[in-house]
Amino acid sequence: MCIQLVTRNAMQTLPETMASCASQQFVPCTVRVVDNGSTDRSVAFLKESYPQAMVMRNARHLGDAAALNQAVRYTLEHWPKETWSTRAILFLEPDVVLTPRVLERLMNVLDQRPEVAAVGPKLLKIFEENILDEAFRERVESDHIASMGWLLTPSLQVIERGAHEVDAGQYDRARDIFGFSGDCVLVRASALAAVEVHGAYVPA
Repeated sequence: MCIQLVTRNAMQTLPETMASCASQQFVPCTVRVVDNGSTDRSVAFLKESYPQAMVMRNARHLGDAAALNQAVRYTLEHWPKETWSTRAILFLEPDVVLTPRVLERLMNVLDQRPEVAAVGPKLLKIFEENILDEAFRERVESDHIASMGWLLTPSLQVIERGAHEVDAGQYDRARDIFGFSGDCVLVRASALAAVEVHGAYVPA
């Protein structure tokens, strides 16, 4: 399992995200961060607080797709091909906070359903309070759904299932979907390797 993040001046949220990655009960799990030319303390923070995480630094902002491709290519090159079907990469935005067992649960789904290429968790919104006051700035978890996956309507519109609704477990039994939010999605390595179009590694 590998967690991959792309960062650019993400210090306001990165510490919480990295702490949640470190709290995962799924092992082995590695973290790779591609920094897209940050001018804040992101890179220094990662080296000081998470020396076990691999940081790939770009001198300038190359865009999220190019940065994710860098990390995916590196990971696939360092995993034996015969293990790709049983390994996966979690694409994670640097403002998402993971619950401690989410990787274990997502990986269990891939293990149990070999025909599935990717899985994603329920995403709940986090609200920010006291935004203008750095000393009292706070991120507060909510029970409002950010995404339960993408659905395709009969008129071929893509919508976020459950977006802005209060979470009451109404979608917990829903399984197959059209696509995932790019904020957090676990993709089987063999599925990524099968994609030949440049830039298509970015989950839609």
